[in-house]
Amino acid sequence: MKRMFVIGIIALLFTLGVSVMQDDTFETLRKTKISTITFEGVNTCYMDRIDDNRDGLIYNEDGGCRKGVQVAVYSGPGSWNDGVVAFKHFLNWKGITWEEINDWNINHRNLSALYDALYMPGGRPDIYEKYINDSGNQHIRELVGRGGAYIGICAGAYYAASTMHFDEWTFEFSLKLFNGTAYGPLNPIVPWDEYTMTQLNMVADHPINEYEPPVEEMLYYGGPAFYPNQDQNMEIIATWDAYYDDPAIISFQFGEGRVILIGSHPEIEEDSDRDETDCAQELEDNGSDWNFLWVALDWAMGWNISKPPSLEVDIVKPQFGYLYLMDRQILSLQEGKTVVLGRITVKADVSNATYGIEKADFFIGNQLKYIDNEEPYEWLWDEFAIGKHEIKVIAYDNKGNTASDEMKIIVFNIGG
Repeated sequence: MKRMFVIGIIALLFTLGVSVMQDDTFETLRKTKISTITFEGVNTCYMDRIDDNRDGLIYNEDGGCRKGVQVAVYSGPGSWNDGVVAFKHFLNWKGITWEEINDWNINHRNLSALYDALYMPGGRPDIYEKYINDSGNQHIRELVGRGGAYIGICAGAYYAASTMHFDEWTFEFSLKLFNGTAYGPLNPIVPWDEYTMTQLNMVADHPINEYEPPVEEMLYYGGPAFYPNQDQNMEIIATWDAYYDDPAIISFQFGEGRVILIGSHPEIEEDSDRDETDCAQELEDNGSDWNFLWVALDWAMGWNISKPPSLEVDIVKPQFGYLYLMDRQILSLQEGKTVVLGRITVKADVSNATYGIEKADFFIGNQLKYIDNEEPYEWLWDEFAIGKHEIKVIAYDNKGNTASDEMKIIVFNIGG
């Protein structure tokens, strides 16, 4: 009897849902949790429509409710499109799920039930203040305070501060994640509204900088330096080299969550098209800033710090611990040594080439033997050689980054 009652209730809800959505599809629904109601152990997820706040009924694959995406990417009024597009492509590269939201979503949604983090991009913080109301600001504070993350870049960083000084204007913002002043633009770096590459000094003992060099070149486009009030704790991640070594990137706890405010634009890949924007393509970027963002997201989300993917090369032939005869693998050697009788084709796999592969150099010892400019990266070694030798392959990407792999072998070849 109870089972029939449950089936009847679900059928009724489904019928009502269909009747109010005759001209729409489920594609217009947010694929994230709003609330959970349990009938006899069956969890149902109710999703509010974006436009008129009506409900549709969605089941997750596991029969329960869970957060649909990890990061909410703000793309509403005031947002800078290049900053939105570039950050979404970064998230794709890192394998983080995302969803675009606008001011209506922030003002009407319980963000902490939907997302693990909110990204506020560059743009116009005064417009953010205009369109995001008190309820929206409270939703943001609850998201972070309950263990979520806030990542603010440029305007998103200004907006998080209680006070913004920009040129001769002073704004008091309502979000107040950061009790202090965001001050800009930093005209000694470049006058507003121009942009340029500038040097940031990375603070070595911050966990976000575990894999960072001492200095980074990042895009500057009107972002702030940060000055905390007396009761605001913060950790400095990087400073502006060309602006009194003042804080350029900061982090701090907010309740149970974490906040990162970034004055530069690490989301923009200046001379690469992988961010799918044309911004600052004429400028030279000495290495990708996405590696910094990779670890920054780890820290903000409360994950273990992981090493960003970097150019890798592996010698795949000859294979360690095998005997080769005239370029053919014969058998495994228990001693774990690699023995080559006659000629051998040395093959290398190159991976994680963010900027493409320029070439692979093949060495015997320290002597360069061959340069291969295209896949597959291989070289036939067929010359007189007897005894112990070291094979080395160095791969180069189009930005000058390198990776290498070496293998010690025993060779006997009287040919050549």
